[in-house]
Amino acid sequence: MKPTRSISAIVPVYNSQNSLAPLIGRLSAVLLQVSNDFEIILVNDGSRDGSWEIIAELAQGDPNIRGLNMMRNYGHHKALLAGIRAARKELVVT
Repeated sequence: MKPTRSISAIVPVYNSQNSLAPLIGRLSAVLLQVSNDFEIILVNDGSRDGSWEIIAELAQGDPNIRGLNMMRNYGHHKALLAGIRAARKELVVT
């Protein structure tokens, strides 16, 4: 039986366009084993590649994925904090 608690998974992203789709596939599969109610928040930390465009495509195609786009590179700690502040679920994992 799956727990009743919902989960927000926060992922800081920096120049990771090629690994985002495989990451979402693997992370979604694991989260589905734990809870039916989850979200994945991808926080683009000022990437200079196409990471934001990939995040936007992934979020458009899956209601469990949300994207945040930071104006510039603030570092992973601030990207995590932004994701934590945006989280809507009971439990937050980073």
